[in-house]
Amino acid sequence: MDDLISFLGSWQWSGDPIISPEGLGRELTALVASEPERFAVHAGRFQGLDPTYVRAFLSGLRDTAKEKRSFSWPPLLELCVGGTATPGDPRTKEPVCRP
Repeated sequence: MDDLISFLGSWQWSGDPIISPEGLGRELTALVASEPERFAVHAGRFQGLDPTYVRAFLSGLRDTAKEKRSFSWPPLLELCVGGTATPGDPRTKEPVCRP
């Protein structure tokens, strides 16, 4: 988890159309959905990352919840409360977490 958080926090997009923040986000969504409990307990560590990755993280857990699979909610709720207290995605002006 340390390596993933560090990578997402430091990776800079070069403009290469092959790999983009949105593409990394799609991969993160799938990864989180494949192991929701492993990721849910670390939800707070995603605070402060680019909103693209926070949304991708939340999307993976949303997909899991739709399948009625369980994971730890308190860390996720802390992330969302923190997410609403910070600016949203500057490209869309959307908040990271919505009620």
